[in-house]
Amino acid sequence: MFIVALPTLALAAIIVLIVIAFAMANSDYQDGKRAPGPRAWPIIGGIPFMAKFKDSTEAFSALAKQYGHIASIKLGVMDCVVLSGYKTFRKVLCSTCFDARPDFKRINMMFGGDRNNSLAFTDFTDTHHKSRNLIAAFSLARNTSSLFETLDIVSTENIVRLVEQVKTEAEKNQSVPLKNMLEKSIAKTFLTYFCSTEVEENEEFDQFVEAFNTIFEEVNQPCVGDILPFFMNFISKDDVVKASQVIRHFVHEKCVEPRLAERKMRAEQMIDENNNKTEKSEDSSAEIVDLLDAFLHTAETSSDLTIDQALFALEDMLGGHSAVCHTIIRMLTYIAGNTEVQNKIREEARANSTGVATMTSKLQYTEATAWECLRHISSQIVPHKATEDTEIDGYQVKKDTVVMFNNYDLHFSPELWDQPEEFKPERFLTEGGTRLMKPDFFVPFSTGRRVCLGQKILMKMSVTIIANLCQAFEIGLDSEQDYSVPRCCLAVGNKPFKFNFTKLDS
Repeated sequence: MFIVALPTLALAAIIVLIVIAFAMANSDYQDGKRAPGPRAWPIIGGIPFMAKFKDSTEAFSALAKQYGHIASIKLGVMDCVVLSGYKTFRKVLCSTCFDARPDFKRINMMFGGDRNNSLAFTDFTDTHHKSRNLIAAFSLARNTSSLFETLDIVSTENIVRLVEQVKTEAEKNQSVPLKNMLEKSIAKTFLTYFCSTEVEENEEFDQFVEAFNTIFEEVNQPCVGDILPFFMNFISKDDVVKASQVIRHFVHEKCVEPRLAERKMRAEQMIDENNNKTEKSEDSSAEIVDLLDAFLHTAETSSDLTIDQALFALEDMLGGHSAVCHTIIRMLTYIAGNTEVQNKIREEARANSTGVATMTSKLQYTEATAWECLRHISSQIVPHKATEDTEIDGYQVKKDTVVMFNNYDLHFSPELWDQPEEFKPERFLTEGGTRLMKPDFFVPFSTGRRVCLGQKILMKMSVTIIANLCQAFEIGLDSEQDYSVPRCCLAVGNKPFKFNFTKLDS
């Protein structure tokens, strides 16, 4: 009698199961239920398709050409759809069916084990909605408000110091390492505006800034553990965990503890005053002077937000200084050496300011230049995730499917942009250059309920910093420096990013 060994039978059974799983995984592609896409291999999914291209941007373009504006692809264990085209973008970004985020283990590690403590990577929960509303009052403050006036004053003071610092360094060596100086300057603005905290430059502050830089670099880099979670058992993220701990210690010691003590003292004073009055005053500890106060007050008076959640949200917002810094560095790589653009920025700044350009200065051309830089950078929109079984343009999308956006093709489409490969700030100005004109299909900060809360501060600070640097210097690229950055990546890496600064006469 022919007897088959048990290990052989087990292996055969596994092979049969893999074949069945492979067939089932691809059945929806074949019957038209889901959007078309490359076949999914067991375990690794469509990774072989992605591996044929130099980066995900090129792969997304290939998907669009081969399968259309909605393409399905399985990346490891993750079901995905890749969208191309603004109408599809807007439909998804503005839908409540897609306002969750992918659940990546490394992101959880940055936020105390729970990504829902973050702003950008949380699902759209009631707590997240509450935090957004608190932050929006400060990050999207109206130009005529006292909050915006405070931001403008604080930012201008730090910009003046930055320009003077660059002048000092340029006298020693024309090639100035700008990134670190810029990070510290913007970090001071954020700490003062959001927390009313003034800090000195010392080792502790340097570690705080570098910790945020580590986090920002991490979230802007791909990781195989995102699509094959098993690999996270072999990938160390100790540096990221340590960075988050450094941030928490600094914020708690420099911002939170002094404010809690101050609020307690105000409350005790109010109690003493009320004991001597017929009419009782309201608790002055509830007075909101900045975002830190807003979070602390909400955590103390509402069950919607815990102190821990408030601190994570505050830290996330303070970390916006890294995004502003990296964005400005990316912008300067396009502007440096472009004499025509610099001259126009300089002329505009000198015509519309009295020595120092501020957030209230009319800087339409400079802002148009910033928009054009963002178009060329084409940083990726944070992926969304389906919260329920739904559909996009007739194609089924199952719950937990991750949605990715091919915004590079959108930003360089010859159907939408005249000479898209050219650097032309004028495309964002009306004829005559008197007014800004941003087309609806240009959404570098996303749109809908998950739109970036920091977009206004990022744009205002980028424009004013660039305007003031161009007023004071002719800026050039250092021929010995490597300015290369992966396509569609906002993070610039740990290079010093030296630029040549030639001081100009006032």
